[in-house]
Amino acid sequence: PQGADLIFIHIIMRLYMFLRISACCAFLMLAACGNGPVKVVDPLTPEEAVNQVNVTQVNVTYSELAAEKIRKDDAERAEDADTKDDGEVELTSLPLTEVLKLAVREEIEKRGIVGERNVDIAISVDTMQYQNGLATIIFGSSDELAGAVTVTDSATGETLSEFYIDLVKGNGGLLGLAIRGWGMRERFAETFAEYIADELYGED
Repeated sequence: PQGADLIFIHIIMRLYMFLRISACCAFLMLAACGNGPVKVVDPLTPEEAVNQVNVTQVNVTYSELAAEKIRKDDAERAEDADTKDDGEVELTSLPLTEVLKLAVREEIEKRGIVGERNVDIAISVDTMQYQNGLATIIFGSSDELAGAVTVTDSATGETLSEFYIDLVKGNGGLLGLAIRGWGMRERFAETFAEYIADELYGED
């Protein structure tokens, strides 16, 4: 029986290593084929891009595919909501809509740029994926937040720019579980907002 147990453990370890190596190879192949997380469909013109826009409104919607998962996640966070000493709700307890809006507002304020042309930003999230702890330990995780961003003139509704942001972060094993921790969604939102600001005002 002891020998059988050792053989079984050996097989499991070999399978684990095979899956990890396969995942790494797939990730490297995808990375080689891509050109970064932002795919620009319609960029701002040079005249619009030189600090000429002022964001007045940020709207966030979900695709049908992502809506159910996001709303379920929002509901679970609301149930476990924590409040600070001053009564303010913790960021991790807010719905994804509010987290993204706050992240974009804060990133734009950090840039300190106020242009002359008022614009609205519409974010349509179509992918939100977070692996659970067990999956992270065994297979490694592939967390992802992706969606389309449209920039329109606030007065006329004219579309000025369109681009797609796809953030993927892979963390595997026990170390990956520790790295991910609580707040992965918030870190994704901050990075998402940084890429939006880069498209509007250039890289910081």
